[in-house]
Amino acid sequence: MAELKCPECGELIWDEKRVCPACGAQLPDALASGDEVSLARPMGTGTVQPKMSRTQIVLTTLMVIFLMFLFVVRESLMHPRF
Repeated sequence: MAELKCPECGELIWDEKRVCPACGAQLPDALASGDEVSLARPMGTGTVQPKMSRTQIVLTTLMVIFLMFLFVVRESLMHPRF
């Protein structure tokens, strides 16, 4: 029993598994039988999605700043200093 890397996510899995427990990718039958198999993909064929796009980061940052501003205004109205 050996550990191999999933061809989709790179997670370490046991060679007897048919499905990656991390990403759910179907594994080639050759992995389960113990045969040597190449899991490498040609360069540029993978579809790697960025975790967050630049637009999502900017919008999230602006929303956090706006919520902080609302909190400060609310606190200043509830507890005036004069």
